[in-house]
Amino acid sequence: MTVEKDEYGKKNEYQYDVDGNLLKHTKPDGTTLTYTYDKLGNKLSEGKRSFTYDKHNNLSTATLNNKTVTYTYDKYDQITKVKDANGNVVSYTWDIYGNKTSMNYKNTKINYQYNDMHKITKVSKGSKEVATYSYDARGNITKQTNGKLSTTYTYDELNRKLSAVTTRNKKQTAKYEYTYDGTGNILTETINGKKNSYTYDAMDELTKSIKYIKRKEVTTTYAYDLNGNKVEISSNGKFKRYHYNKYNQLTSIFTEEGSTDIYYDKNGNMRDVLYAGGGKEHYDYDEYGQLSKVTNDKDKSYTYSYDAQGDRIRYQKNYSEAYDNDTWYESLEQTSFEEVEELLDDKNSDQIIDSVRYQSNYRKTHHKCVLMEEENWDSDGDDWENKNIAYILDKSLENAEVLATSTGEINIYGQDERLSTDSKTSDGINKTINYVNGNNNSVYGLATTENAWGDIRYKYKAIEYTDYGYSDDIKSGFGYNGEEH
Repeated sequence: MTVEKDEYGKKNEYQYDVDGNLLKHTKPDGTTLTYTYDKLGNKLSEGKRSFTYDKHNNLSTATLNNKTVTYTYDKYDQITKVKDANGNVVSYTWDIYGNKTSMNYKNTKINYQYNDMHKITKVSKGSKEVATYSYDARGNITKQTNGKLSTTYTYDELNRKLSAVTTRNKKQTAKYEYTYDGTGNILTETINGKKNSYTYDAMDELTKSIKYIKRKEVTTTYAYDLNGNKVEISSNGKFKRYHYNKYNQLTSIFTEEGSTDIYYDKNGNMRDVLYAGGGKEHYDYDEYGQLSKVTNDKDKSYTYSYDAQGDRIRYQKNYSEAYDNDTWYESLEQTSFEEVEELLDDKNSDQIIDSVRYQSNYRKTHHKCVLMEEENWDSDGDDWENKNIAYILDKSLENAEVLATSTGEINIYGQDERLSTDSKTSDGINKTINYVNGNNNSVYGLATTENAWGDIRYKYKAIEYTDYGYSDDIKSGFGYNGEEH
């Protein structure tokens, strides 16, 4: 038995066999993981996870909770096929140098070409070129082209990027230029003629920035503790101060609005967050330290499931009760556009916050339900004719009744799951059709996701009848259900 105790008393216990393989790990909170191995030292189990191997000791399967990830290899032990825990299959091919030459998934084939330096020079979907790349003699990328967009790069003798110029249809749309200090820190960043400057201390920590943000010059200063943790940010009269515990974990953030406090469990995982203004969130983890559930003070929870390799395979939102009009509006108004953008980038919100905020505002003003559209762009940068109409609110504003997602996530509103999904394949196109239900469970719309040769497109088609026999045309931009028609 090996016991590791840090200077603050946090203890981890480890037990090994005679070959040095870990047999047991007891975490500070008492959670225990046990491990088993075969005669060759391959790990057969880790807690509830189990693993098998081929005759070359390559991992063949990884199983958890009856969900299995399967791997297939060629004679050179290169992965040729992966079947994930949800049954999705991705296959690969390789050249003699070990470069991946193709990837196939969901009726889509991605091809890769390389130069003599084994750098990717071309990516294509089927026969359609998606991107091309050029390099200098040192291997730095000098040009990247994606459809009608093209970006060229220049470098100094130390391979530091000096400029990046982007054009669309050969017309310049953006230009970035950089200068550096002797240790490689960026001193200036000029974006389309506007210069941002940065200052550092002897530890190469950023201490000051002067940047153009929303056409205004903004000066920000930074301070750090002896461990290199950022302890204060001040910008144009506003500030943020950060406090840390003895493990260098962030425990509080102070602003003009108040204090946000963060608490951790014995294993060092973030457990609770109490936000300035009164909001709070609680986090639960599985035996592997993976986030399994998030619960907030608004009767919402988010649950997560993982495969035996630790990849997230399921994400579910649960809304235990509907909100009234004012709660919707006030809650959404408190969410900044920057926060919405971050959520969309993380693919965690499926456009709901921004969409519902807009609808709430419009509904209050015009007393109508509104259909949201989102532009979709192809690889050439052209706007598709089809639009993704994401949501419609019911008359009471208590629920978003149209829910079209491209990731297959489950979204639950109120007490019932109000969205059902059907998938089918025809003419080489995978279609996922979401049958949209109102509060009275009437179907009045279809939200269709099409995957054609790797291009995800979204369509919305209104049902030709309503609950009361009325026909509705969505071209007006408004949708009606059995509550309002």
